[in-house]
Amino acid sequence: MKTTLRVLSVMLTIGALTQTIYSYAYESQPLSIEAEESTLIQLIELNQKRDSQDFSYQDVQPDSAISEIKNKEDFKEAFVRHALRYIQAIGGEKALSKIIKAPEFQSLRRDDPTI
Repeated sequence: MKTTLRVLSVMLTIGALTQTIYSYAYESQPLSIEAEESTLIQLIELNQKRDSQDFSYQDVQPDSAISEIKNKEDFKEAFVRHALRYIQAIGGEKALSKIIKAPEFQSLRRDDPTI
């Protein structure tokens, strides 16, 4: 019984360690301006094609990195994520923070201290 518990705890530890390393490696991938720019262009073209043809996202979507988009909310989330990654890639974090604090973008701010 002790041996089984030890083996189980070692396996769980190895699994947790592997997951931690994987998630850290995913988050620390270098940002590519060209890749984010290309993805944003693909997203814009996808949305234009969907609007002009009046189809769903699955009908007009090519096989690409943006294949997880199923509806308008998925599109919005993907677009914002890649736009923010693009801003990060060009080093525009301070400019973004300054713009969000501007009075005309007050609707983007909340009183929530986590922002």
